[in-house]
Amino acid sequence: MAASTTHGIAFPAFTPAFDNSVFDTWVKVGTVYKEAMDASAQNLFFSSARIVQEQTLRAMVTAAHSCAEALAQNAVQVQQQSVARFSAANQKAAEIMGRAWIEGMTPKMTTAR
Repeated sequence: MAASTTHGIAFPAFTPAFDNSVFDTWVKVGTVYKEAMDASAQNLFFSSARIVQEQTLRAMVTAAHSCAEALAQNAVQVQQQSVARFSAANQKAAEIMGRAWIEGMTPKMTTAR
């Protein structure tokens, strides 16, 4: 051990012995926890993405089924309304034709002047 001087005062010179094994041990422990956290984060991310994908697909299929049902019901209603309208139109057309036939077959009465 050599002595160093500062402003005339002698201090013992020594190099502290730092044991790297303690530091290496903590690095290894930290690495183990980091790997566990990384695996957990990755698992959470991918499982969440899978759930979102499944739920989105399920919602799309449900929406498609609901839409198809609504369209089918609408088609039935429109068809029923259409038949009712054409039936009413046929009835009115028959009335018009009946009046025209009666008017055509009946001589017109003329008033004497």
